[in-house]
Amino acid sequence: MSSLIHDLVATTAPSPLSLAYVEIPGALDRKLTLDNLFATMMGWHNAKNFGIVGDGVADDTGAIQAAFQTIVTAGGGTIFFPAGTYLLSTAQGGTGVAQVEFPVVGDGAGISTTQQVTLRILGALPPPTSGELTALPVDGYTIFKSTMTTGTHTSVFRSPGTGRNNLHVDWRDSIFQCPANPNYHALDCRYQQDTIFRHLLAHAGGMAYSTVTQPTHSAAAFLFPQQHKAVGVSAQNMMVWGYPIGYYLGELLTDGINLTASACLEAIEQPDNTHPNWLHSFTALECARVIKSVASGSAGLHIGQLDIENANGQFAGWMDKINHIDDGGQLYGTLNYHVVNANSSETDTFTKSGGANLICSNQRGFVMPVAVSALPTTPKAGMVIPVTDSNTVTWGATIAGGGANPVLAVYNGTNWTVAGK
Repeated sequence: MSSLIHDLVATTAPSPLSLAYVEIPGALDRKLTLDNLFATMMGWHNAKNFGIVGDGVADDTGAIQAAFQTIVTAGGGTIFFPAGTYLLSTAQGGTGVAQVEFPVVGDGAGISTTQQVTLRILGALPPPTSGELTALPVDGYTIFKSTMTTGTHTSVFRSPGTGRNNLHVDWRDSIFQCPANPNYHALDCRYQQDTIFRHLLAHAGGMAYSTVTQPTHSAAAFLFPQQHKAVGVSAQNMMVWGYPIGYYLGELLTDGINLTASACLEAIEQPDNTHPNWLHSFTALECARVIKSVASGSAGLHIGQLDIENANGQFAGWMDKINHIDDGGQLYGTLNYHVVNANSSETDTFTKSGGANLICSNQRGFVMPVAVSALPTTPKAGMVIPVTDSNTVTWGATIAGGGANPVLAVYNGTNWTVAGK
């Protein structure tokens, strides 16, 4: 029993949510906080027991780095961060690294069959992941606040290197707070093998359209495991405010649910992938671009429900739409979209620059028609797409552009022909 009591006792002051505690006879300077009691019952590590303070004043960068390393070296586990603001004002190592770097598991060359470690990071409460807030959420939440303002470091948290890290990162119920117009990423997991993200919020300079500063850099809030690195990726209930790029996707995201980007230059960037991403629901609010391809080869992306709100001149000019899709022909997949104008009404206008291999359909029941020149460059037999400028309406005739006839085109394996009008 004495060893159990020793494990439960906090050696630091209670966190804001741990106002209730038990004083232990003979050790009145040590408090049995609810945080420690709950964490120990669940088999978790309490961040406060690693010397992490969380008062928004003390620099917790080094203590968080050491805690991650200790837990991973011991074979993995869960670390619970009670409600508070965890300040990250320094960086580990020199130029080009992150403030906190995930320990590397395995040799980095491929999937390890002998070393697979999970690090789960838990906050106190799920943060708000929808809506505009003029006052930033503080009380009751777990906040990782970076004060880094220079470009000498790449990320607040990241997996280092270029190979595969056999560390599984499961991060939940946390807020990442960065200065306005950041030129570094919040959470970079490009080289992780597996990630699970739940209830995460990243904001830069606020969560209100009137206060967000125009981003001028190329940093992303969340970067997902990349091509030839990812094995399994899961992301649900996430939100980004004011970042240059909201989500830098990779591959094998199979359950993207309720992901939102507000007041970002680009909501999504999609690089090359071998296995497509599947997002059930994504919302882009007042973003200049919704999806931008940065692939050099090909990339698959499917979104079951893509909700878009155009700034429509209601906010700062940089938030006004450039294109919903900006693609050089690398993207393939399906998008089911719905578009509204801010403070106005829904619209059927959906703009693409490129996107010939994307099949885009309006949630109100029709597929977006395209010009013949914009038909997929690598079609599959049986594909059916409406076109706007067919030179013929004759059933079965081969279609060419240059006309003014809207028809339904089908690819027979050799040519696009008229299937209906």
